[in-house]
Amino acid sequence: MGTYSLIGNTSMSRVINKAVITAAGLGTRLLPATKNVPKEMLPILNKPMIHYVVKQCLDAGIKQIIIVIDKDNTAVKDYFEIDPKLISYLQQKNKLRLIEEIQEICNKVEFKFVFQDTSLPYGNARPLYSAKGLIDQEPFVYMYGDGIMFGEGAGVCELINHYQKYPSKVVLTGTVVPPKQMLTLGMVRLAENSDFVVKEVIEKPKPDQIDSNIASVCSYIFDESIFEFMDPSNVQPSEEFQIQDAINKLIQNENVTVCISKGKFLTNGDIFSYLEMIIEEALSRPDTREEFFKILNRIVDSL
Repeated sequence: MGTYSLIGNTSMSRVINKAVITAAGLGTRLLPATKNVPKEMLPILNKPMIHYVVKQCLDAGIKQIIIVIDKDNTAVKDYFEIDPKLISYLQQKNKLRLIEEIQEICNKVEFKFVFQDTSLPYGNARPLYSAKGLIDQEPFVYMYGDGIMFGEGAGVCELINHYQKYPSKVVLTGTVVPPKQMLTLGMVRLAENSDFVVKEVIEKPKPDQIDSNIASVCSYIFDESIFEFMDPSNVQPSEEFQIQDAINKLIQNENVTVCISKGKFLTNGDIFSYLEMIIEEALSRPDTREEFFKILNRIVDSL
């Protein structure tokens, strides 16, 4: 759609209480570490990546979280379950702060886990379609379990705030990227005379297809209508089952907007991005910042 208008918009803002998070990828760019540990469980200091993803949902008021996992690896599910033996041990040792950290999420959100349906075509739409049976007539957040928008107030909170201000069938999380990254991401094409209405999303575009510096990353808001535009039986053997294809079909008749985040996109999807996220987190935490600076200075001085 060329312009955004609430007139005739069937996607009036509704309360968002549910999120779907993917945690079933192979993590091939981080092998061999991810051979038997999901990349979503790799630690960012003393918490796994998916902890940060879930915490953003919790902070945004999400009440129910559906996590799509691989049937052969239940480490994510185990992480979000209370371990009575561990709690008892920590109580005996009077380590109450650690108990609070362990329980800060587990007791505040209803978790549901669903196995990824590997009979579906490969692609980033596979985990979402696997969770279809748990989505009612409602809007929901959809997140990849290996990335977040980092920064105060960034991420899921600002995505939901945007949705409430500009009710849309789909809201993308957008981030400004340099030219060297544009050919490897899903790039957003904006409607004429708009800075947030989306005309098209092109995955790994050719140079002549790029007309903005905004990439679609890490999270979305959808409602139940997205599934009307997802048909795995139509995916050819040479193609991937892509969320972007469903968005581009829906966009012909409905509002799709992008929330350009004020945060920084961080992911543990590859070695250097993973390293950057660890550094950013270490520098942001009061309990690690000073000592981490000392470590960095020692290393730099020794070079």
